Amino acid sequence: MTVRPEEAAYWDLQAANLCDNIWKRQWIARHLLELPLIGKRILEIGVGPGNTFGAINTIFLGNIKYMGTDVSPKYCEFAKSAWGLTVKNADIREIPADDDAFDYVVALDSLEHVRPEDRPQGYREIDRVLRKDKGKIVINMPLTVSEHDQQFDHGFNERDFLDLLTRLNMQCEEFRRYRMKTSDGTILIYGWGVGSRRR
Repeated sequence: MTVRPEEAAYWDLQAANLCDNIWKRQWIARHLLELPLIGKRILEIGVGPGNTFGAINTIFLGNIKYMGTDVSPKYCEFAKSAWGLTVKNADIREIPADDDAFDYVVALDSLEHVRPEDRPQGYREIDRVLRKDKGKIVINMPLTVSEHDQQFDHGFNERDFLDLLTRLNMQCEEFRRYRMKTSDGTILIYGWGVGSRRR
């Protein structure tokens, strides 16, 4: 299975602009740093420019075992060259990793870009590569209207997060909404969720 050409082209265009919400990034990084990530195997789905885990890996002096995926070859190249991250050009429907390969699967504003009809297959792939005993999933999701082309943005909210947890037989450890105010005064609302394997 390959990345859809129209999706790669759209996200390559976004990569050329390299815009990012630095206010949200700060909030996400602070909360990721509260998790016991040192020494853990982490998969990030939809890495984009790699800013979040590039910074975290720098703070942890490279002591996380990280792999990112993205449908955009340009984002993959940027994350590799700017941060030295291991990133593979791949679709969620076919994650290039072994079974039980990761302690954490992280998706930071990326699952809303997965087509609803592709989500069940993508969730099966997450289930396959995530540790069966103590695996955890960390999701950040925008809950306000996106400025992306609606052909590539399908929404992902609390209900979708609970559906993901159900399909992966996981329990919700944490869910919270938070608000960000940008420099132009715009208020953006996000959701942050952490799920873990049931014991």
